[in-house]
Amino acid sequence: MMQTDTIVEQLKLYVQLLPRIDKLVYPELPELQKEHKLNKTQIKTILITGLFNGSVMKELWEILNVTKGNLSILIDSLVNKGFVKCERQTDDRRKVRVYLTESGEDLYKQILDQTDSHVQDSKLKVNKKETEILKKMITILD
Repeated sequence: MMQTDTIVEQLKLYVQLLPRIDKLVYPELPELQKEHKLNKTQIKTILITGLFNGSVMKELWEILNVTKGNLSILIDSLVNKGFVKCERQTDDRRKVRVYLTESGEDLYKQILDQTDSHVQDSKLKVNKKETEILKKMITILD
C-alpha cells in the first residue's frame, strides 16, 4: 500500500506541474498573435520548431503532444503563412523534416525574446545546479 501511496503522490505532483510549466514556457503573447494572425498553438509550434529545427514530424507531435492529423493541419497553416517549410528525406520519403523559413526565424527570435522576459519576470529563475536537476528529471522520465 505504501508503494501505491507514493505513486499516487508523484502522479499528483506531475499533473499539477505540467500546466504550470506550460504557462511558464509558452506565455500568452497576444501582440505577436495579433500582429501575425496566429493562435497560441501556432506560436508554440514555431517556438518548438525553432528549438528543434529540422526535426521530423513525429518528434514534433511528441513534443507538442498533438495528434499527427492536428500537427499536419498546424504545419500546413504555418507553411501557408510562410513561417515554416517541409522537406522530405531522400533516404526515407515518409519522413518529413520541418524547418523555419527566414520570416519564421525572425518570428522565433521575437518569441524567444518575449519568453525570456516572461521567464525572468517569473518566480522560476533557475540556476546552473537546478538546471542539472531538471535535465536529470527529463532523463528519468524518458
